[in-house]
Amino acid sequence: MNATTTRDRTGVDRNGRATDTDKQIGAKIRERRILSGLNQNQLAERVGITYQQLHKYERGHNRVSAGRLHQIAQVLGASISDFFEGVGAAGKDATVAQHHRLILNLVQDVQAMSQDQAEAVARVARIIATAKAA
Repeated sequence: MNATTTRDRTGVDRNGRATDTDKQIGAKIRERRILSGLNQNQLAERVGITYQQLHKYERGHNRVSAGRLHQIAQVLGASISDFFEGVGAAGKDATVAQHHRLILNLVQDVQAMSQDQAEAVARVARIIATAKAA
């Protein structure tokens, strides 16, 4: 935080700049978009904004208004509260965050596969999960 940043007692930047909370919400938007199988252009078009603006939301460079977040949630089949789960939690577990990133990467990889390849990956995952549980 630089010397010109002024935050009130709740941590909100009074100069209107995006905060850590905005970055966390943006990351949740990105995660839901990827899990929905949409790229930035597709989601932006459905919401009625440019992909550049969506990129700024996802990176936490711009704040998302409540109305815009509602639109995004509708397109992604989510509720607004989904974007606030775990937001502001102190000391977020790095292992959980890393696991979450692995899942997102796996979803992206599976979406790029043929149906047969995706089914093979699912079978392998089930075998590994079952073996671990035993």
